[in-house]
Amino acid sequence: IPNELIVRLKPGASIDDLAKKLGAKVVGKIDGLNAYRLEFPDEAAANTALGLLNANPDVASVENNYRMEQPPLVAKLDPGTAGPTPLQLQLNPPGNNGRVTVGLIDTAVQPLGNGLDQFLEKSISINGPANADPNVPTHGTSMFQEILQGVANSAGGSSSVQIISADVYGPDATANSFNVAAGIAAAINSGANIINLSLGSENDSQVLHDIIAQATAKGIPVFAAAGNDASAQPFYPDR
Repeated sequence: IPNELIVRLKPGASIDDLAKKLGAKVVGKIDGLNAYRLEFPDEAAANTALGLLNANPDVASVENNYRMEQPPLVAKLDPGTAGPTPLQLQLNPPGNNGRVTVGLIDTAVQPLGNGLDQFLEKSISINGPANADPNVPTHGTSMFQEILQGVANSAGGSSSVQIISADVYGPDATANSFNVAAGIAAAINSGANIINLSLGSENDSQVLHDIIAQATAKGIPVFAAAGNDASAQPFYPDR
C-alpha cells in the first residue's frame, strides 16, 4: 500500500509524537506488539518516512503494508451442507479446561443453519462490516464449514470445539498484512488456542512473523496456507 507503513516501537516510545513529526496519521494499532499502522499523504511522504524510521533508535522495525487478495471460494455450497449430504454435528458444551477454540482469520462468516451456528463463539470485525451477499457463501463461511466437517469426521456426532471468526477483509476485496496480524491478536485475546490462516501473499511481513512467533511461544499452533498454484514461489505467512 504505497502511502502506508507498519511501525513497531521499543518500550517507552510515543507513536503520537513520532507520527506528528512525520506528518502521518495512526490508523491502526496492535497493543500486544506495540505495532502501529501509519498513513501518509502520499507515496513520496511514506518513502521519506521509511528512511527516517530506519534510523530512529526508538523504532524496533518498520516495513511496508502489503495487500492480500481474498482467496477463491472453496465451493459454493448451500449453508448447512457439505457435499450432497447435510453436515450433522451437535455441540457438546465445552468445559472450563482443555477446550479447543479455533481462531479463523478470514472473510466474514455467514450463518450455516442446521444447528451449526452454535459452534461460532464470537465474530470480530477488524475492517468494518462485510456486507456479504447472503446467497453466496464467503470464503470464511466455506472454511467454517470445512473445519466443522473435519471435526465431525474425527469426533463423531458431537464436539466441544468452538470457533472465533476474525474478519480481516470487511467490505474490501483485499486485506493487508497489518489487519491480518491484528486479527490474529484479537482472536488469541478472545481465547483462541489454534489459529487458521487460509490466506496470504507473496510479500513477507515482519509484523506477521512477530505475532506468529508470540503465538507459537505460548503453545498456540498456527496453520497457514501454502498457496494455490503449486509453485516454488514463497507464500507468506506460511514461509
